[in-house]
Amino acid sequence: AEEWVVEQVGGARRGQGTGHDADFLITHPKHCAFTDLEAILDHIVETLRGQQKLKLTCDGGWHMRQSGRTCRVAPGVALGRLGSRDAAVDPALYRQCSHIEKLRIEVSANGRGWTHWDKLDRIFTVWQTTNTTQSESPPPLRRVDIIVVAYLEYPFALLTWTGSKVFNRLVRGLANNLGLSLSAHALLTVPDGRLVPYDTHPGQGPVRTEADVLALLGLPYLPPHLRNA
Repeated sequence: AEEWVVEQVGGARRGQGTGHDADFLITHPKHCAFTDLEAILDHIVETLRGQQKLKLTCDGGWHMRQSGRTCRVAPGVALGRLGSRDAAVDPALYRQCSHIEKLRIEVSANGRGWTHWDKLDRIFTVWQTTNTTQSESPPPLRRVDIIVVAYLEYPFALLTWTGSKVFNRLVRGLANNLGLSLSAHALLTVPDGRLVPYDTHPGQGPVRTEADVLALLGLPYLPPHLRNA
């Protein structure tokens, strides 16, 4: 059976240690279509609550959600399994997703697009760690971000959330110089907002890895530990 992909991103993936916070990117080839994301995030939150892993803080507790915002469509538009690995990528249907539509509007408006634009489904919370010492003090709390992403957009999200900020800025700057706009969701042409490669090279096949994303920009794959700056 195929397994869930849970990748710790940010500095940890670049070999910089875990620090005081942790970001986890989650997807599944079959189960992470656009229509699944909100329910999956809800399930994760309720499971962690049941395990008492999401903790209150001194201000009364918090967790901030951005759920179900990745892809909305007009009434009567059926997405089917778009976003999962097994669904064919229909560019016309994909362009009707709210986040892609907004990206295309932004690209056509200012000629570049929101280079930091990110509407992935996620939760920002505080996590109760496990006490691995003999100390009677309560184990430390850590800031944890959990991001659930459609399998179709996972390579773009993985590249963006891995960083570093300088690396992302350089790659997106190169994309702009090539007449493209790169985000955590997709690669678009400027200013007409065509999806690369689904509109521009319809027979090329889907983007599955970070290497695929970088290849669209004419770049070789660079391992995460070499992306620090």
